[in-house]
Amino acid sequence: MRWWLLAAGAAVLAIMAAVVLLRPAQSRPPGPLATRPPPFPSPSSSGDAGCPALTVASKGPAPSTSLTLEADQSVSLSVDRFPFSGGARVLPGRHVFEARAAGVEPLLLPLELEAFRPVVLEVRAEGSHLVAVVAGAHAPGCVGLVPDPGLVAGEAPSVDATATALAKGDCRAAFEHLRAWPEARRPARLAQAAFSLTGQWPRGLPTPSVERLAERQRPTEAALERAWLVARWNGLTEQLSHATAQLAGRATGVVTAANERMGTLSDDFSQATEREDTPTQRALVEAATLALRRFADNAVALHPTDCAWQATVQAALQ
Repeated sequence: MRWWLLAAGAAVLAIMAAVVLLRPAQSRPPGPLATRPPPFPSPSSSGDAGCPALTVASKGPAPSTSLTLEADQSVSLSVDRFPFSGGARVLPGRHVFEARAAGVEPLLLPLELEAFRPVVLEVRAEGSHLVAVVAGAHAPGCVGLVPDPGLVAGEAPSVDATATALAKGDCRAAFEHLRAWPEARRPARLAQAAFSLTGQWPRGLPTPSVERLAERQRPTEAALERAWLVARWNGLTEQLSHATAQLAGRATGVVTAANERMGTLSDDFSQATEREDTPTQRALVEAATLALRRFADNAVALHPTDCAWQATVQAALQ
């Protein structure tokens, strides 16, 4: 049985194929990386039989997001220690953004990126430091630290002290410094940078240009996510269709249960796709992923100590 949806078309595959796959620099090998996500292990693994662990490799393009970096010509930019300029599609997850320019302290900023949430980052000099204002991402440890924009007045620290904290993604220290500035004298760009690293934007503060640019990109990312979800769905259903065909007659009950489950999910996914209900599409893709894992586990459980049988199940899942 097959439950494919062909609405994804070639467009999403072409766009996803252009992804610049950036991972944390310490683990990223040189050269281009494969666009396919890594396999996930089946919870049943090899049991107590000592058989090779069972894996179910994900098929289809990896999720990604758009990344736009803006800076003066004198500023060199890199992501995970690889030179970067302009815009490209990148993998979600944690990335380290670095900016350098003559005569100022460098910026080394970790940020968390989410799939299909466009990210725009602008780097400018502030005092003797480079300061980044970002839309669509947050620095680890910064979420939830947004104080009341009406910060208390006090003895103002130096601009450099605030910029140093921001350059490292230390929102807690940055907000402590900003609290000490009289509101009328508070450096506007430093305040923008601090709030932007939390992934939230409080009312009462002017919207930065990066947020306006990211807002214009969000409809395109939403359409790409819906297309990616269809492509991911097709990959899952193709895997299960092939596996059930290979094991039919040898795991009848397991095959029947998997087909019935996927049939139900397929009806729901088709309806969600027609009404462009992205949250429901996401949930159903996760449910189909779990159904494929359970199918593999249940098939292995028929002969838990038979390594030859488990190899047959593994081959059917390819």
